[in-house]
Parts: sequence; C-alpha cells; structure tokens
Amino acid sequence: MMPTELRVIFGTGPVGCWTARALRSQGRAVRAVNRSGVRPSLMPADVEMVTADVMDPTQAANAATGASVVSQALNSPSHLWHEFFPGLPAAAPAAAQSVNATYVSIENLHMYDSSKPMTEVSPVAPVSRKGALRQKMAEEVMAAHTRGDVRATAAVGTHDRAFGQAWIAPHAPAITRGHMVDEACRVLGVEPSVSAVSPRLMRLVGLFLPGARASVEMMYEFTAPLVVDSSRIEREFSLSATPIPAAIERTIAWYRDHLSKG
Repeated sequence: MMPTELRVIFGTGPVGCWTARALRSQGRAVRAVNRSGVRPSLMPADVEMVTADVMDPTQAANAATGASVVSQALNSPSHLWHEFFPGLPAAAPAAAQSVNATYVSIENLHMYDSSKPMTEVSPVAPVSRKGALRQKMAEEVMAAHTRGDVRATAAVGTHDRAFGQAWIAPHAPAITRGHMVDEACRVLGVEPSVSAVSPRLMRLVGLFLPGARASVEMMYEFTAPLVVDSSRIEREFSLSATPIPAAIERTIAWYRDHLSKG
C-alpha cells in the first residue's frame, strides 16, 4: 500500500492514539473519529479529527470516506459494554464496506482460556459476561469476512496474509505486577509501596460505583497468572514488543513532560 493512502481510526483512546502515532511515523495519512470532536493530548497534531457516532450508519460511512483501511479501536466505560458494544460488529464493518476499505478490529483477550499461555489458537472459553460479549463480537467480524462483506482481520491491517484471522499483538515476556512496580519506582527514584484491592472489597465498592461493580467478574485477571505467547505475529511479521524496562522509562518520561506543560 502507498504511504499516502488514508487510514481511518474509529476511537481515540490510548489504542487509537498510539495506532495513529505509529501510522504517522510511517508517513501515512490518518483520520481519527470520535463522538466528542476533542483531540486527545496523545493524538498527533497532524491527524485529521472528525466528529461522528459510529453507531449511526450515515455518520460512520461519511467519516470513513476515502479510507483504504478502517480500524476499530472503540471502547466505553466497562459498565456500559452491554449497552454499547452489541451493535458495533455490524456498524463499524458496514462503514468499511461502504467505502470498499479493508477492516481491522482491535480486540482483547477476554474470550480466551487463560489457564495456559494464550495464543491465537487457544480455546475460546470465556468465564465472564464481558468475555462472552467479546467472543460474539469477534465471531461476527469473522463472519462478515467469510461472507465477503469486508476483508477483515484482528490487529494487523497492512499485510494480505493477515486477513480472515486473529493476531495477538507482540507482548514482552510476562513479569509480576510487583516487579512492574519495583521497576517504575526505580525509574522514579522512590521506595516501592504496594497495596491490593480484594474481590470482596471491589464488590463492596461496586455497590456505589458502576465501574467497580462491572470489574468484579474480571478480577481473575489480577489474581491468577495471565500470560500471552505472541511468538506467531513476531515470527510472521518481524515484530517485537518494547522491553518492559524501556516501556516504563518512556511512559514516565511522557508523563513528566505532559505534567510540565500543565
């Protein structure tokens, strides 16, 4: 694909912003779409911003006009997933189809069996309502690809051999959250101090905060090993994850710079 071809990203959260930054570093034209029209601080200044509700077919199609690739990176507050997401697998691919663009759906790992290191061929065995919802969403996207409605993939949108299947993004080797805290504190030059929120306390907080209540079913991701094997995408596309120490240093440097600018 030529660098001048337009990439449209639905969603401007962290994933959408970092996708835009990566595409701009390759010299590609990018348009980002959200409902507020507000440009997040992470979004490059030279990315076109468009206001649209992707759940509205006309707005979504207009926002996708001219795109060669449409990427779906939308999210919502966790307690609103079952209100917002069910219509998404139809609406976002339809926008890509309307402009004859390829479609990339950025998903998560909630639907996989996490009792062993997760890969693209891990059993789909969700243990939560959110996991079951993500399974349904992913299946609908792949069904649209199988029908020929769109050329679809999950995670990779620049290689023909990526389409019609899921790809797990590169992951650095897993370490414990305690080690993450230790490394961050080392960079910050402070002593580590760690506390944990138990599932019982989260349930109690959830009586008052919908977001906490919706997170209770996902607590298994924090109380048991959650390991990802991304060797397939690394091998097939010569990709690699940023080492965790380097990622922490860059993240802290970004926050320091962001805070210094007020």
